[in-house]
Amino acid sequence: MENTPANFKQSSSAEVQPAAGSRAFTLTELVVIIGVLALLAATLLPALASTKFRDQLAMCTANCRQWGMAMTTYASDHQDYFPNEELPSSSGGDPWDVPNGFMTDMAQYGVNSPKMWFCPVRSWAYAQDNAVVQQDLGHPLTSVTNDVGYLFAYRAVWPNQDFEEIAGGQNYGGLTVQAAGYMPWVKRPIVSVPPFFPSIYLNGVNGTKNPNRNSPYEWLQKTSDAHAAQMPILTDIIISRPNMHSPGTLNAIGLKALGPGQGHPVGGSPNGTIQSDNLAYGDGHVETHQASAIAWRYPANGATYTAFY
Repeated sequence: MENTPANFKQSSSAEVQPAAGSRAFTLTELVVIIGVLALLAATLLPALASTKFRDQLAMCTANCRQWGMAMTTYASDHQDYFPNEELPSSSGGDPWDVPNGFMTDMAQYGVNSPKMWFCPVRSWAYAQDNAVVQQDLGHPLTSVTNDVGYLFAYRAVWPNQDFEEIAGGQNYGGLTVQAAGYMPWVKRPIVSVPPFFPSIYLNGVNGTKNPNRNSPYEWLQKTSDAHAAQMPILTDIIISRPNMHSPGTLNAIGLKALGPGQGHPVGGSPNGTIQSDNLAYGDGHVETHQASAIAWRYPANGATYTAFY
């Protein structure tokens, strides 16, 4: 018989008829199925988030090992000195202020990927700063000496900046630069009084200790300095909220001086409280410190903010 449209319709209708004895799900059964799926999701999603957070912590530790290797290798080629070019007097003497040559030095010694300058736990910082570079330079973060240097140029003056301020805060076209992931704790010269920072001494060299410093030992200049195994040369960047620089206040409130999203925040969230941080030491080893071991260390001279690790 010749097939007609009607015949096709009949044939199609026959194919979709339910088999004998089959039945559709009832509303109650659908509700139960949806409930089971929701329960599975509620169980699995936190586990997946926890796994992601652990992976980010592991990547941060790997970054710090690479940083430690770069800085100690640099020292072996420079008479035991870690990178310590002089900073101009316009620097406030903050640990997050680094000379212009620091980025070039570290790029030449293996810290040559922009992602290595950002902690993977604080992923939103990289995303924001990548957006700044994309907006202003027309490409994603690619180069340390150019792109990262552009981001952290003091007062957003590039390429003739006085120094690099890796705490961020620069404003480009309505976007605010987020802090880099790491800051060095190498004692370095500055055109100022005292002539070296960070230092536990009032004169930056020796003698009377500065009560506004919180460290058992002097920060390092060389791999051969005393206490190289006890003193960090690089840490996750942790900076207090504004107007937190009095040792009395800092001792009294501890980590409450910090805003959200510092170090390794809980869950890797920009709104999370600090959970831990990583430290690379003068002998090359890396440690992870939990929040209970983190303390204020260095309010810079006349500064509004205080650095922690």
